[in-house]
Amino acid sequence: GEVVVFEGGLLPDLIDAAAAATPGLPAVIDADTTLTYAELIGRANHLAARLQEAGTGPDTPVGIWMDRSCEMTVALLAILKAGGAFLPLDPDLPVGRVTQLLTDAHAPVICTDTPRTQHLTDT
Repeated sequence: GEVVVFEGGLLPDLIDAAAAATPGLPAVIDADTTLTYAELIGRANHLAARLQEAGTGPDTPVGIWMDRSCEMTVALLAILKAGGAFLPLDPDLPVGRVTQLLTDAHAPVICTDTPRTQHLTDT
């Protein structure tokens, strides 16, 4: 495949540049999904705006409690684009421990996936 090299800049800027140069190329692949660079950037920009609306800004920790997937990559990039810092949480942790870690880190927002959403709404 084609490899494009960019020098300098922050990670979100480098990914944006790659997306501008090769929007139709696969950027992220998991067992079920393939996202092109254009799709990755579109989803990340949308989520970054939602994170900012929820109060994410410079140095705001945002919990990541999800399995490795294309959506996890979207969430990580969105957090960086929103100016936040990601707080990785083991996907196998019980909800009580996750809540404690989020509280201790003063993380006002969490990105999670569908299997874990139910656990959060049950508490």
